[in-house]
Amino acid sequence: MNILITAPSLDTKNNVSGVSSVVNNILETTELNYIHFEVGKQDKEKRGLKWILKQFYLPINLFIVFFSNKVDLFHLNAPLNKLSIIRDFTLLVVAKIFRKKTILHFHGGEFLIKVPESKVLFNFLKFYFKLGDKIITLSQYEKELVNKNYNIPLEKIVPLENCVIPLENIKKEKKEKARVIFLGRIVESKGINEIIISMKKLYDYRKDFEFFLYGTGPLENKIVDELNTYMPDSFKFKGIISGKEKDEAMIKSDIFILPSLHGEGLPIALLEAMNTENICIVTNDGSMATVITDNENGFIVKKGDSDDLFNKLNTSIDLILAENKTISKKAKDTILEKYNSSIYSKKLKEIYTELIS
Repeated sequence: MNILITAPSLDTKNNVSGVSSVVNNILETTELNYIHFEVGKQDKEKRGLKWILKQFYLPINLFIVFFSNKVDLFHLNAPLNKLSIIRDFTLLVVAKIFRKKTILHFHGGEFLIKVPESKVLFNFLKFYFKLGDKIITLSQYEKELVNKNYNIPLEKIVPLENCVIPLENIKKEKKEKARVIFLGRIVESKGINEIIISMKKLYDYRKDFEFFLYGTGPLENKIVDELNTYMPDSFKFKGIISGKEKDEAMIKSDIFILPSLHGEGLPIALLEAMNTENICIVTNDGSMATVITDNENGFIVKKGDSDDLFNKLNTSIDLILAENKTISKKAKDTILEKYNSSIYSKKLKEIYTELIS
């Protein structure tokens, strides 16, 4: 079975991308023949003339790939935002010209939760969805949203939660300071402004914690300069990490924060943090609240509420320093029971087989 699959660069030095992490997991855990077709912007890439020409040539390059390879199925990983929809629509058209079975695999985006106000865009989205032979969502909740918002038949939609490869024998060292971690794109939509406000307030209140920031993005310089100035002895910026270095950073951390405002699906970073027994503090954006149950295996904070984030951080630090592992152990159990790679690869292969047959 030959699968043509789309994703940004799979080199984590070029992209801090949840989609890239998902596809890397698929390639590692699903024993099928995959052809990677690169789409999307690299982190350091600017949207100038070169980028515009690159988008223009994407459908042509896809045409060549289809023509040059035996492809049984086209697996399109698609965030639901304006630029991605336009780009991915042209790729779907090319796949249909070659009469290929197609999977639309949604990974968050502004139009997943809310319907666009423009009737033209709404009708375009409905047509766009119909080009996919099967639609994959990241949770049952998202499946119901797509069905309700866009009138897509339930039998056409399959929920498939993201996964991680379970890590065994996680050992957390006793510390005098709890370590808080953010890992991802440094942009407003991730709640980065709320993080700054809550971190400053937390630093004024107590000094028994450290904040480690991993990732890159347009707000990187502003955030790093501001926190370095305000809390120099409790803040560390580490940039982009991947592989074993990323696993080690997660293991050494105690509290993972992702107070996203919009655009999330089911972040791989969240699952990785739970896999390494971090206390996770997130909003109910995307499918995160289908994974985290407040005060059981993590904490849910209100969107845009830096005071709520401060309070949950304060509580989490107290739990870590008291060596209370109830929440972090339940987070790990959640991964083993529902979000591990063996379950994922089996479900994905079943989806492929059913569609092709």
